[in-house]
Amino acid sequence: MNSFDESGGQPSNCSIEQWMKRIEDARVAKPRWQRGYVWTDTQVKELFEALLNRRPVGTLLCLACNSENRSPLFVSISLNGSPEFDESKLSFLILDGQQRLTSIWLVLTNKLDTDETYISGKKRQFFVKIKRVGQKIKQDDEFLVQRVECLKRNSKDEILMDDPSEAWKESFVPLRLFYEDTQFDECATETELENWCSKAIANDAQQAFMLKNHIQRLQKKLLNRDLSYYELPENTPREDAIDAFIKTNTMSTKVSQFDIAVAEFEHELSDQDQGLREKIEDIDIDDYRINRFFGEPSNKRISLIGETILKVACVLCELIPTDRQFTKSDVLNKLIENWDEIVGGVDESLKFLEEERIWDEKRLPSKVPLRVLPALFASGDFPKVNKYDIVKISPAKKLIRAYLWRSFVTDRYAQQANTRLFEDFKELREDLRRIKENKAIKKSAPIFDRKYKINQNQLGDLSNPVANPTAKNRLARAIVVASLRSGAKDFASGEFLQQNNLQHLHYHHLFPKAQLRKNAKGISRQAQNHALNFALIYGVTNQMIGSKNPAKYVETLEKAFKNSTPKSYISQICEKFDDTEVKTRVRSHVIPFTEFNVDAVNKTTYCAFIKKRASMMLERLKKLMDGEDISQ
Repeated sequence: MNSFDESGGQPSNCSIEQWMKRIEDARVAKPRWQRGYVWTDTQVKELFEALLNRRPVGTLLCLACNSENRSPLFVSISLNGSPEFDESKLSFLILDGQQRLTSIWLVLTNKLDTDETYISGKKRQFFVKIKRVGQKIKQDDEFLVQRVECLKRNSKDEILMDDPSEAWKESFVPLRLFYEDTQFDECATETELENWCSKAIANDAQQAFMLKNHIQRLQKKLLNRDLSYYELPENTPREDAIDAFIKTNTMSTKVSQFDIAVAEFEHELSDQDQGLREKIEDIDIDDYRINRFFGEPSNKRISLIGETILKVACVLCELIPTDRQFTKSDVLNKLIENWDEIVGGVDESLKFLEEERIWDEKRLPSKVPLRVLPALFASGDFPKVNKYDIVKISPAKKLIRAYLWRSFVTDRYAQQANTRLFEDFKELREDLRRIKENKAIKKSAPIFDRKYKINQNQLGDLSNPVANPTAKNRLARAIVVASLRSGAKDFASGEFLQQNNLQHLHYHHLFPKAQLRKNAKGISRQAQNHALNFALIYGVTNQMIGSKNPAKYVETLEKAFKNSTPKSYISQICEKFDDTEVKTRVRSHVIPFTEFNVDAVNKTTYCAFIKKRASMMLERLKKLMDGEDISQ
């Protein structure tokens, strides 16, 4: 845990109960540049176990705000889930330790799953498990904390959360009973504690009374626990307060460079109406698109987007986009001055990825191009969609398509990725300028060097197979995306696979694993999961096919049609089939039909299939690496 003691002084002590009162009285807040609540259930559990067992939990760092006539040094916001702070009464800005303090507040007031916490998931509560001496409670017993547990709704824990008698059978007591205040309906009052105990031991009032007394002793033990803090004076300069935050957090490595950049943003650009986090939350990109590439709204998404746009700003500042560059004033100023262009560049880049059939983060082979492409779009050097530049868009897209696919299938960025992407950006930008000037491009970006080429031998090598595409493997994902590039169809429905059906797509083993294990001796588990042995199809189709031999696919699909399979989320499944249609659908995934359509699954047929598909995939990848548009 952190402490801040440059002056050599001692921290001040304040009990948990006093901290809770301060928060209730609207006297505690945090700078708006602080990240939201991000602690995991495990971190919260460990915090309370340490508090209840008198173990160290670290020291907070606060900035004093004691003057009634002075506004806080920073634009401030309330702790997550707490009452709106009152600027006239504000006493403390929490610079370090807000995750700990917020956890204590949320758990003890039973507000852990409010919208403000930015935590998705099931309703949950934290319980203390008591180490009991026997079934009967004695007056002189001492309740010892065995552990703290997070119980979740929609699970086997639900009955323990709702039924005090079931909870006490397992020696569980909810932590929400450990804090009393009638101001909040959800908090435990004395009556609520009594009610819980009377329900926990319904048939014995004396035992229920003793249970209440023992819980109150534990409650006192927790609430009297000191949570010490260092306090920076109210007149601390803004830059010194931020420096203190950075030093304490850098020592503990608990915050990212993006978090530190958010703080520096506040210092460098304090005149902004919004902090950096707020600007990212309001980013002007289609929600469906941003969700697919950066996730649902959360602190993690804010950080991922923030890191992306900061790296783009670095590139536009002619800097190698390392994390340490984020906090430079030139980068932060570039970010604000070119905010619309940078955000627009990210949006255009995601649209371009979608054109290449890369529909979400799970299918994205490499994130490196998301530093280069947005910078190219934001630089103003990419031709615009207007009557003057429209004829120049095609060669410009061909150039960046060639760049994109080379970044996926070569080892250009296997090392020194930030340095190399910056080198490529500068030369790509020059080629885009040549296109706008009707000059011939030079393709002088190092990524176009002949030494960066696809490993032809690896594609079909079963002794060193390309990984499963569900893994974060650049070449494996590139193979799957390339197989979709000309308009892949579902085997059963015949529909083109589209991004709006992503949730229905499954990875299907073309040669079933079960049969490979049984009949293809010498084929390793890794080779069975070779990326070339997969195709993306609808989940219902995957279930229909199951682990049948490839040659049985047509028979299965025709049978489904004859039995009038009802409509599902895809169009009426299996319109009338013939061999030609089946071949078309299979081949739309770059699958060699002859080598695929076999009755016998064994080592020989599997090796022949992988070898042939590798040859076909290599031909397609080479076209994409040359920038060809192979759309249907």
